[in-house]
Amino acid sequence: MTALAEILTDSGIHVSGSDSQDVFFTDEQLKNKKIQVYENFLSSNLKPDCDLVVYSTAYNQDNPIIQKALTLKIPSINYAEFIAQLFNRKHGIAVCGTHGKTTTTGMIAHILAKAGLSPTAIVGSRVNNWKTSSLTGSSDFFVLEADEYQNKFQYLKPKLVILTNVDYDHPDFFKNQEHYQQTFLNFLKSIPKKGYLIYNKSDKVSYTLSKKINCQKVSFSYNWKQSAIYQVKSRTTNQTKTLQVIKFKGPDQQNFTLKIRLFGRHNALNALAAIAAAKVLKIDEQTACSYLISFKSSQRRFQYMGIFKDTKLFDDYAHHPNEIMATYESARERFPEQEIIVAFHPHTFTRTKSLFQEFVHALSGIDQVYIIDIYGSAREKPGKIKVHSQDLVNAINRNNGQAYYCKNMQKLAQKVRKKSKPNQIFITMGAGDIWKVHAMIKK
Repeated sequence: MTALAEILTDSGIHVSGSDSQDVFFTDEQLKNKKIQVYENFLSSNLKPDCDLVVYSTAYNQDNPIIQKALTLKIPSINYAEFIAQLFNRKHGIAVCGTHGKTTTTGMIAHILAKAGLSPTAIVGSRVNNWKTSSLTGSSDFFVLEADEYQNKFQYLKPKLVILTNVDYDHPDFFKNQEHYQQTFLNFLKSIPKKGYLIYNKSDKVSYTLSKKINCQKVSFSYNWKQSAIYQVKSRTTNQTKTLQVIKFKGPDQQNFTLKIRLFGRHNALNALAAIAAAKVLKIDEQTACSYLISFKSSQRRFQYMGIFKDTKLFDDYAHHPNEIMATYESARERFPEQEIIVAFHPHTFTRTKSLFQEFVHALSGIDQVYIIDIYGSAREKPGKIKVHSQDLVNAINRNNGQAYYCKNMQKLAQKVRKKSKPNQIFITMGAGDIWKVHAMIKK
């Protein structure tokens, strides 16, 4: 919603909005654009001269703003439908998948911008190079992080789709894996025959879905057993451990070397997907590689948050079991000798309940884990789903892990400050607001 508000404002449209009182990093972005934001959802926030109300599907039709719009006969539309109206007018480049969407979207838009192609872009987090989560460009290119949740795909008509991976998520909406995968398949079928699908051949589901799509296709892969067009050959770090060095092959068995500021196998694949997309858009691999070295990732993607005593502090958006493992593994690559402590903030009761065993497995292999109370979504009714963070802690410890329960961020900050030792790495993970604990630790 913030990125959309920024693009509309940049386009000369007057925008105001209502939000909850929660503090997020997007607040600063809205303030920088001088967009008026009312705290809480009061009907008085909506003025009679408003032309259109755009609402997040986090809220339903009984929201006071939407109700007043109905009374005043002001047209209203949800975010997904409105974005599609903007996206479908242009050469739409949609990045979809369970994991890696934000980073890959940011990388593609960064390459296009560096190439002077002036794209419009909407990314799911603030890109550090831009200090915002959007770009308002003058060209026909529109790069969009496409969200599968609630089947928001259904409104989009992309010319190019990048599929990072497909890994069951959002159990509050998708009944099972089949329902989840079918939603992706339906979206991929919307690509025109002359359009492109760039897909991860080392992801089994993505590969299976790609075979059912009738358009031009470009594959990328990590696994040598899969003969993809773009393929990671090796990964190392430079001597100072400030860059990941990736050697990969491209079309016609050409070899390339890519250096990026992001670590881990998952980011190597994200970068390869972005380079493949750039090539489709007439930017050669060598040029794309030269642009990606300056990409600084985005907010809450293994973001350095400072230092407390000798403990380095990081924050990551990881909220799915496979994301937790990927973030931990990339941290272990970068800091092989240090003790790694993770504080996890489970996001939504439905995800915690449905993927409970997967969370236990992902968190059991970490040196130490703190888990705070579950961050429920606006769509969930508290107490309806019987699962608690203490249940996760108990299960992890039964699985030979080392986990501790902390009720809230204040308790967590106290424990971290008390138990901090030299040579530690502390990482917060979760889709909620656990990033706030770093200020409490350092204060």
